[in-house]
Parts: sequence; structure tokens; C-alpha cells
Amino acid sequence: ALHMAAGEGHVETAKALLGLGADIEARTREGATPLHMAAGHGATALARELVARGADLHAQTRTGAMPLHLAAEMGQAEAAKALLALGAAADARSHDGATPLLIAAQEGYAELVTLLLRAGVSAHAQLPVGSTALHLAAAQGHGEVVKVLMELGAELHAQTQDGDTALHLAAFRG
Repeated sequence: ALHMAAGEGHVETAKALLGLGADIEARTREGATPLHMAAGHGATALARELVARGADLHAQTRTGAMPLHLAAEMGQAEAAKALLALGAAADARSHDGATPLLIAAQEGYAELVTLLLRAGVSAHAQLPVGSTALHLAAAQGHGEVVKVLMELGAELHAQTQDGDTALHLAAFRG
């Protein structure tokens, strides 16, 4: 029930459930905590409340995703901003090597990419195959994200392990 309240942003319901002894670190089958749910659904006020009550900012799902990864995946810039202010690791990696920046770039969330870069995340972070945020954004045709990345320090000529640059990937896309 706490996961459902968190996913819907029902702060008062979540507080009541916690008051009745609900486990703030309870996990879904995928390993998501109520904080993951709140972050992914943009329930910023509830995310703050959960952290204030002791929720783990760095709890990982089975894939190694932390609440900030879910906020990045779902385009929840305000939730991401709150998590960063609360001390979330901006450059944390999931099990496949993805950082919140890499996820936000691939999904096309320019506001989140800007937020993360301004929070000090390196524009040069790579997946194990050598793809940077610029590669991922270019491959998906996210022009606004490409523009932000270039303005904030991404390396235009960086190559993946296959030797592809962002320009190659954009051309492959068409």
C-alpha cells in the first residue's frame, strides 16, 4: 500500500501508513522502494518526506537503479532536483553502467540533462561499450539534448568501442 501511495504522491496517506508501521524500505519484486516509486512518478513532496523519515537515497533495484535513476528515466526534473539536494549520488551507476545523465540523454530530457551537468556530473561518462550521453541522444534523434550537451562540454569526437561518433549515430538514424 505504501508503494501505491508513493507512486501516486499521496503524502498524507503515506504518512498514515508509516505511522501504522509500514516498512519504509519495503521492496517490490523488482526491488523498488517507496522512494523509487515517488521519484519515478514525480511525487517530490513525498520523496522529501520519505528521506526525512530515513528512506535510503541510494537503495538499488535488482538492476542497480537508485531513485535518481528512476527520476531520470521518467523525466521527473523536480524530483531529481530534490533528490540531488538531499544528497543523492548524481553519477551513480546501475548494474549495466548507466548513470542518471546517460538515461536522461537517451530518453530526451534536456531539462534533466542540464540539471545533472550543472550539478557537476561529467559529460564524458560512458557506458561499458563507450557510448556517452551525446552518443545516446544523437542515436535517438534528441536534438535539444545534443545541443545542451555540446554547450555544456560534451566531446563531439568521442568514439564508442565500435569507433562511432555521435555524428555517425545521428546519420545512421536518418
